[in-house]
Amino acid sequence: MLPTGHIATGFLVAQGLIVVTNPSLTTSQTNTLLLAGAFFGFVPDLDMFYAFYKSKSFTVPGTKINHRYYLPHRPMVWLAFGLLVSIFAQNQFWQLFGVIIWLGSWSHFLLDSLQIGVMWLWPLNSKFYALKDPGVKENNDTKGFLNYWFKYLTYFYPKKFTSTFVLELFILAVTFVVLLY
Repeated sequence: MLPTGHIATGFLVAQGLIVVTNPSLTTSQTNTLLLAGAFFGFVPDLDMFYAFYKSKSFTVPGTKINHRYYLPHRPMVWLAFGLLVSIFAQNQFWQLFGVIIWLGSWSHFLLDSLQIGVMWLWPLNSKFYALKDPGVKENNDTKGFLNYWFKYLTYFYPKKFTSTFVLELFILAVTFVVLLY
């Protein structure tokens, strides 16, 4: 899934948590939680910058580097971090912030589990769990930053990842509607 889908899903998770818990928060605190949800929905993909560093460019050559092997793509890391923040929180805002760290990041992993997958049982094993193509790396040897990302968008979306692409469009539409109201 593209960053837009992960960000939108994290936002929707935070919005849902706020609606369900109906906390006594200021508007500023509520907005901070919504932004945190959007951020933590995307944050596991920040490991792409390490992949870019390893490949010495803003592209990832062929199937040599899979950013999903790095620590930020381990669900148990985010569960532990979110629970620690919630457990040691001094007030309701920080308790919810910890839950949003956990649920926002896990929204990312759920979406990644549609295709290619996530190591859900790490540290017990390093197997990728996905509905389709577990552990498959996208092969894109296109040279040049814009060419690489254009090929990714036109080849993988919607041709190879059709269902993921449709889901992403749906998530973006729902997010747009929620933002309007």
